[in-house]
Amino acid sequence: MVVLLPVYLIFTAIIRLVYDDDLLALSYRLAPEHVFPAAFDDCVKATKYFMKNAAAFGVDSSKIGVAGDSAGGNLAMAVSLYFGKENIKPKLNFQGLIYPALQAMDYNLSSYREFDLSMRNTYTPVTKTTMIHYYNLYGFGGDQYVEYFKENTHTTRETKKKYRKLVDPSHLTWKYQMLPDDDNSKENIEIANKVANVILNPYFAPLMATDEELKLLPKTYLITAEYDGLRDEGMILGHRLRRINHPLNYKHWDGVEHGFMIYSFYDSYKAGLEHLSSYIKEVSV
Repeated sequence: MVVLLPVYLIFTAIIRLVYDDDLLALSYRLAPEHVFPAAFDDCVKATKYFMKNAAAFGVDSSKIGVAGDSAGGNLAMAVSLYFGKENIKPKLNFQGLIYPALQAMDYNLSSYREFDLSMRNTYTPVTKTTMIHYYNLYGFGGDQYVEYFKENTHTTRETKKKYRKLVDPSHLTWKYQMLPDDDNSKENIEIANKVANVILNPYFAPLMATDEELKLLPKTYLITAEYDGLRDEGMILGHRLRRINHPLNYKHWDGVEHGFMIYSFYDSYKAGLEHLSSYIKEVSV
């Protein structure tokens, strides 16, 4: 049984075709009309209700997990963190994170730099600029802070150094590693103070969870894609989970972009869906 927190309804339909079991697709209030934590609150409320009333739906609550792609992956992990930190019963069986959006602290990660270049940003629908606009709509309901995020001045030097261990490029595959220069980074303290409570909140940006909080997560399925602005933060999460010996099935897909699991013209489209389906069946036995 999977509770899906999807961005695309087509993704739900596709998963249903390859996964011969029950699916529940949640809808939630959307930004900019409803800013954080509205969508998160809706997903928590709906998931808690379904988990506690699973028997009435003919579902075994011990086999329920949450999954989502892109922003849905953000919400899936946020819900999982909430369930773990609040010790909600029954517990989630697993979380499925398909190229998830995970952080808004640092937009100088190599994948954001790579796909911010005009000759490269046609390779993916998710670029640095795209994600900055999305996160600003989700967190603040407008674009008033967009330029500060683009300049990476929306966090102070002190904040970058304090939280760097959570968003650390040293966790990346060597070819993507870029040493951060936090001591000499630019900052806008006034703006940073206005946005800090949101962007450092793990329910808004799940990569901001500490290792102790990550240990509270259910077993995890994670996918990242090569041509994706979100690539590096997904890789960082995978490395952090492995470092704490968390139950993890992580697959990085080379040669494809963000969203490839809904693009049927890719060979990796079918392979990706089969990989996900096999995992769900395995953990639901």
